[in-house]
Amino acid sequence: MDVIIYGAGKEGKEAYETLMQFPENNVLFFVDKDEDKQRDKWFCGHEVHSPSVLTNYVNKEVRIVVSARGYFNDVYEYLLNLGFKDIVGLGSSEWNEKRRIKQIYGFLNKKRCIDLGAFLMDHGSSISLPEIPFVNGGSGILDYAFLLKLAQKYRLKSYLEIGTYIGTSINVMSTVCNRCYGITAPIGADYSMREWCRSKDIMDYSSALVKKDNIHMFYSNSRCFDYSVIDDDIDLFFIDGDHSYNGVYCDTKNIFNIRKESSIVVWHDFQQSDYGDDVVLAVKDALGSEFDNVYVTDNNICGIYIPKELQYEFPKGTRRFNDNKEYDMYVYDVKIQPKMVRIN
Repeated sequence: MDVIIYGAGKEGKEAYETLMQFPENNVLFFVDKDEDKQRDKWFCGHEVHSPSVLTNYVNKEVRIVVSARGYFNDVYEYLLNLGFKDIVGLGSSEWNEKRRIKQIYGFLNKKRCIDLGAFLMDHGSSISLPEIPFVNGGSGILDYAFLLKLAQKYRLKSYLEIGTYIGTSINVMSTVCNRCYGITAPIGADYSMREWCRSKDIMDYSSALVKKDNIHMFYSNSRCFDYSVIDDDIDLFFIDGDHSYNGVYCDTKNIFNIRKESSIVVWHDFQQSDYGDDVVLAVKDALGSEFDNVYVTDNNICGIYIPKELQYEFPKGTRRFNDNKEYDMYVYDVKIQPKMVRIN
């Protein structure tokens, strides 16, 4: 794909380095309004032009990547008015894209929302979730239940997750999947969950990873992990690692480069969370037209890529306010049996 990067500064360099991790990207040049940068001519090995040159590319198949942190909205409007349709942001999580985010969420919740209660009730089978610790940084019960039900309903045998933390989700999935793979940061790395816990001054359980014969852990940065070492066709992916825009963008790109056509992909913190804005934008920009197959659920914070042949099987719709005095509501019988596990 031919790409033009708007912004020849720190964020432009960051965007360029991210794009270069994927061989399908062909950067043509940079554009920047700064005349000094235009006179310097070269940036990251590519020419720097005035934005006026963009008029020559409006009707060509080219993606514009905007790396201008402080004035993204102005640049976005400018490019839309020129006639560009393939515009993405890349390089910083600090952009103010509230309008774009609101439009994406609004569309997904109205048009592509899964009725989670109806989905979990399918066939009336109960769901058992073992050893849920309810610690900071973990997922919610309905997130785990959704993953488990996906594996049960479609008889998924292999599972891979990015961002394992203390292993709750992979432990749950190991009860139904024959082979489970986790890619997570080395415990001592400066980007590890241990360092995150230290920064939040909360208890660190990251050394409590579950050890089972059908769980295979890889301690690595998922952005540069060599996925070819996993000699398996993965049925279900769960992306819950680095929640920055670039982290989610890279993880999504990498997974979609190796997934088989029938694989299901789930993202955590996709909506209604501290990270949701970055996550949903990164997924949309990484997938392009494939984002048409992404759905949300109405009672957890997951996003899900559903292969076309399965989409009709998911109950759609979300329940909205009405004046009816009688209505059906999904409730769950919950049994909690506490026990203590010593962490070494």
